[in-house]
Amino acid sequence: MSSQFKGKNPWPKLRFMMVSLLVTAILASLGVWQLQRADEKRTIEAALRERSASEPLWVGRDRLSLPDSEYRQGIAEGRFDGAHTVFLDNQIQESQAGYHVLVPLRLASESGSAVLVNLGWVPMGLDRQQLPQVDIPHSQVTVRGTLRRPPRAPFFLGDEGTQETSGWPKLVQYVNTEQLQSKLGYPLQPLVLQLAPDEPYGFVRQWPELPTSVQQHIAYAVQWFAMALVAVVVFVILYRRSFDGNEQRNRS
Repeated sequence: MSSQFKGKNPWPKLRFMMVSLLVTAILASLGVWQLQRADEKRTIEAALRERSASEPLWVGRDRLSLPDSEYRQGIAEGRFDGAHTVFLDNQIQESQAGYHVLVPLRLASESGSAVLVNLGWVPMGLDRQQLPQVDIPHSQVTVRGTLRRPPRAPFFLGDEGTQETSGWPKLVQYVNTEQLQSKLGYPLQPLVLQLAPDEPYGFVRQWPELPTSVQQHIAYAVQWFAMALVAVVVFVILYRRSFDGNEQRNRS
């Protein structure tokens, strides 16, 4: 009996089992990680909804702060500085290219600051070199909306300073409030007031919902767990073909 197994090397089988367990564990751990991310996003989503439903902030009484003020409802009173209109490029609305129109609102408070108000989307004209003509209210107004982080581009090839046109109105690829306020000559609040859809001023305002990807993380988790299950089935089949078959042939 001992001579039957003499000289057999157990390492190929052990290596196969170790690799199988490692791959399965990695796939399953990725599924668990996605479930954890889903729980984190649920917490964030609940905090954002609670923040958006809380009492509105009066912009100008105190300087807004990140991230606590983001997604809060805001109210601002002042006059639009239409001479310094900013067009945010590469904005798509129903498959049509256009711009978001951002205009500084000089606040009526004694702070002397302003807040950028996103008045919504306008379509691009036939000539890209010619920016659209927009009507901006000149009288003192009170506007309401959602406070959002200024839109920034995630990556640039080359110098960021080349990503905007000179003069006014200004065409930009992203919004940097610190750089912009140096050109305006007065301080800007660090957040943008995204004008509410029911406000009388502005343009097309079909704002996206609060950012959340809970369902996406759950879908990813299901995929990872399914891949782990498939891996187990494949490893069992390969094991039986590679090792059980060899043992049967050796017995015969």
